[in-house]
Amino acid sequence: METNNLPDLVAQWKTRRQTRLDDRTQKAFRVDVQEIRDKGNYDLSINRYKKTVHQEEQYDPPTEILERVMDLERDIMQDLKELKTLLEKEHAS
Repeated sequence: METNNLPDLVAQWKTRRQTRLDDRTQKAFRVDVQEIRDKGNYDLSINRYKKTVHQEEQYDPPTEILERVMDLERDIMQDLKELKTLLEKEHAS
């Protein structure tokens, strides 16, 4: 799901003098021009400078996930059967 980050970026830009932009784990941050020069290629790709914090994800056991998927499939099949019955009745009249 893609979100529009522009309003947040504009708000941060307007308050840039009051806000610290040194935290490279955030959406917006500053990089010292000397660091860019030292890298030598003036590559401004965000991944070159952004620091990623990895968090361990917790998932339900695969058997539980599979059971939920199967329940959903049963619901879908039931709805499709009902739809087919309605269409057959409509077509018969």
